[in-house]
Amino acid sequence: MRVLLINDYQTLGGVEVVVERTAQLLRDHGHTVRIFTGQECVGRQAPLGYISSRRAKRALKKALEEFSPDVVHIHNLYHLLSPAILGVCDKYRAGTGTRIVMTVHDHHLVCPNPGRCCWKSGVRYQAQLPVERGLISLFRRRWDHRSIGRSWLRVMQWWWNYSFKKRHLVPDVIVSPSSSLAEYVRGIGHPDVRVVHNPLPMKLDIEQSADDEMLRVAVVGRIEPEKGVAGLIERWPGGVSTRMMIVGEGVDVARCRLAYQDRDCADDGLEVEFFGWRDHDETMRLIAEADILVVPSIGPEVAPLVIDEAMAVGTKVLVADQPALRSAVPDVSLGWVYDPMDSEALSRCVWQIEQQRVDGTIRILSSPAHLKDREPKEHLRMLMDVYQGIH
Repeated sequence: MRVLLINDYQTLGGVEVVVERTAQLLRDHGHTVRIFTGQECVGRQAPLGYISSRRAKRALKKALEEFSPDVVHIHNLYHLLSPAILGVCDKYRAGTGTRIVMTVHDHHLVCPNPGRCCWKSGVRYQAQLPVERGLISLFRRRWDHRSIGRSWLRVMQWWWNYSFKKRHLVPDVIVSPSSSLAEYVRGIGHPDVRVVHNPLPMKLDIEQSADDEMLRVAVVGRIEPEKGVAGLIERWPGGVSTRMMIVGEGVDVARCRLAYQDRDCADDGLEVEFFGWRDHDETMRLIAEADILVVPSIGPEVAPLVIDEAMAVGTKVLVADQPALRSAVPDVSLGWVYDPMDSEALSRCVWQIEQQRVDGTIRILSSPAHLKDREPKEHLRMLMDVYQGIH
C-alpha cells in the first residue's frame, strides 16, 4: 500500500512525533510512505494563504500525481497548508478512488480556535460546543489573544472551509485519539468517525536514574499561554526541593522565565531549567529521569501523547483537572489530578508526590493495562482497518 502522510510541520511537537512514528510503523510492515509537509512547500504563510494557500494546493497536486497514493492520511493542516488542500484531495479521489483519512489532534474542526478558547476583555474562557457557524456570530467573538486581525483570520479560515465549503466532510474517515472529541466531530455531521489512540514507540528500553536529593519534575510540549506553564511556576509550593525541567519552545517562554525570576527561588528550593526543543529520544530520557511529568494545561486538551509515553517508561503524571486529562489517568496509582488555578490543591499533590519519592514508591512498576491498544502492533491493526474501509 502506498500512503501519503500530510502535516503542517516536520518537527515541532507531539503531532509530528505521531506522523513520524506512523510512517516508520507502516514502512516496517512493507508499505511505501511519503511525508508531505507545509514546511517543504509553503514556508511562512501569507494572510490570505492562511485561508486558502495556492502554493500548498499546487505542491500537493504535484505530489499526488507523482506518488499516486492508495491512501492520503492528513494530520494538522491549518497552520501552513490551509484546509483548502482538502479540496485538492477531493478532486484527486474523484479520478483515482484514493481513500482520504484525517486525524484530528485538537478542536480545529469544531472550533475556530484549535485550543477551544475565546477571549473577552483579555480574559480566556472555554468556547461552548457546538460553535454557532454564522459569519456574523463568529466575528463577534475573539478567537486569538494576540490581535483582532489574527482572530478574523481564524474566523475566515474556519468559516470559508468548514461552514461554506463543507470541507470537513471530504475525508472518508476521521480518526480521533479521544472519544470525547470524536463525539464533537460526529456532531458536525461526519458519518464515519473512529477512535484510534496515538501509538507508543516501537520500544521504550530507557533506564531510569535515581536522585535522593531533589524532586525531579518534567514539563514537556509547546510553551504556549494555554499550556499553563507560567502559572505552574508561580504556584509551585516552596519548601519542596525541586528541579523542574521544561522541554519545549513557544511564545510563552519569556513569561515563564519572568515567573521564575520573580519567585526568589534561592529561598524556596525551586530550580527551573529551560531545555528548549530536544529531539524525541532526548526528551524521553528526561521524562524517564523525572519523578513526575506535569501537564498543567488551562486550555482544553485532547489526548497528549506525552502522558502515555511517561507512563510507559514508569513515570507518574500530575495533570490539570479537565475531562481529557482525567481520562488519561484512569487509576490513582498512575498519578494525580489537580485544579491548576488552586495553589493549595497543587501543594497537596506535590507533598504527596514528594512523600512517595522519599518512600521509594514513586515509580510505575509495570505497563498500565489501558496502554495495550497504544502498542505498535495493535495500533497498526486499527489503522489498517481504517485504510481498508473495514468497520
